[in-house]
Amino acid sequence: MKKQLLAIVLTTASFSGFSQERSAAEKEMLEKRESQVKAANFTPNGNGAFSNVISNLSLSSELEKGVKGNAELKAGGKSWNGGLSLEQNIGKTATKATIFDFRKGLTPGTTIALNIQYMNWNPEYTAAERRAFNDVKAEFRRNNPAVSDLTADRNYMMENGTEKQKLILKKISNRNPVFYNLSVAFNKAKFSYATDSVSLKKKEETHFTPNVGFTVGFPFSVKNYLAFSYHFSKTYESADEMEFSRKFGTTNNTFSQTLSFGSPEYSRDHKVTAEYRQSFNNKGDTEPILAIAPAVTYGIESEKVAFTLPLYFIKGKTKGLQGGVNFGYLTSVKNKWTSFQEGFGAQFIISAPFEMFKQFSSKK
Repeated sequence: MKKQLLAIVLTTASFSGFSQERSAAEKEMLEKRESQVKAANFTPNGNGAFSNVISNLSLSSELEKGVKGNAELKAGGKSWNGGLSLEQNIGKTATKATIFDFRKGLTPGTTIALNIQYMNWNPEYTAAERRAFNDVKAEFRRNNPAVSDLTADRNYMMENGTEKQKLILKKISNRNPVFYNLSVAFNKAKFSYATDSVSLKKKEETHFTPNVGFTVGFPFSVKNYLAFSYHFSKTYESADEMEFSRKFGTTNNTFSQTLSFGSPEYSRDHKVTAEYRQSFNNKGDTEPILAIAPAVTYGIESEKVAFTLPLYFIKGKTKGLQGGVNFGYLTSVKNKWTSFQEGFGAQFIISAPFEMFKQFSSKK
């Protein structure tokens, strides 16, 4: 029997009420649902609370702040998933991180990250629960012949079934899984600056800063989840750049030099995030075409709040180019809030997923 790709893929069994021994038709439906789950939970650029289930390459740009490249390599088993990612600023003007990195730390330069995700789940129904579920499903399908067996999962029938069917389903434990994700990242940032306005002697510093995060997630169905995250980060941020003019040699000519004045500022923060994810599909289709993942992050020491609203445009089976746009607003809450014009940002994302380690997902 084909192994499921990642912990989240296993949730499809509970939503469909499959028993441990599956027929060929049930296996085929489960494989199709696996593809839907990968698409419904794929996050271009790896910004979601849950770990991506497949490897991918991404480019993101926040208007005039430059372009970032991100590569994720993923592998996993039935109840766990691990990954390695590398992010690098590649735009000429990419000197500062975007607001969408707020919960993970301000990270100019190169960032390397490791994460591991584990699912705690005991999906098995009792024999009586399986019989009750299958009876309700058979009755629902007779009354709704246009609805496929794949679509008629527990959540769909809870929304569209009769009151009697809903009452029976409520008595059957749904046993949704709980996901745990641990991430560790290190950022390398190099700074050039001056502290003497007369000589303008350039100084350089290189810093390696850590970021540690932990997430607990609760999937409600294949299409949505709620997650809570904590991140601790240490960061350095460069001072504002200034333009200096000085004489060139003994002539009356001058030349201009732009550089940061003042050493980089060190900070650390504890951040908590709440994120909700919802995928959508066209009426009659089972594969998602759009996902939203609104999130709010609060920095405990920095006393800053970030609101983000990503829109991900998904091509069903996560093959070919995926994309998205991320709108956000970052403000301090110490005194008065930042103006919307100053705190607003928009990030554009394009991503190409690929399955490098197919033996983990399709080994028979």
